[in-house]
Amino acid sequence: MSKTVLVVDDDVDVQEILGISLKGAGYRVLTANNGDEALETLESESPDVVILDVMMAQPDEGFYVAQKIKSSDRPVPIIMLTSVAQATGWDYGADEDMVPVESFIQKPVKPETLLAKIEEVLSGEVGG
Repeated sequence: MSKTVLVVDDDVDVQEILGISLKGAGYRVLTANNGDEALETLESESPDVVILDVMMAQPDEGFYVAQKIKSSDRPVPIIMLTSVAQATGWDYGADEDMVPVESFIQKPVKPETLLAKIEEVLSGEVGG
């Protein structure tokens, strides 16, 4: 059975582009437009990994969602895919201890880079 990826991003174009790449690589793809939808999806589905944006309805919504996911009964590995460094000038990936995620990746990302990171996270090579 294929692994499931939940893509959480308020930009439907990003969801669609990531979905094409992920489906092409054999993943089942779920999407959520915001943190609330992501948390609802996590209650009814069991994704193997979450790709999470930071800035959605609120500038730090992704950080809040990551905390909620990691403190839940079913924590899921998280790859934070964001352009927050471009917007704020601060490289959050340089201090990954502040947010409980397995990896930070800056947008835009090449599909092969994202797919490789997903494989690392799913194999346990990247830990958070």
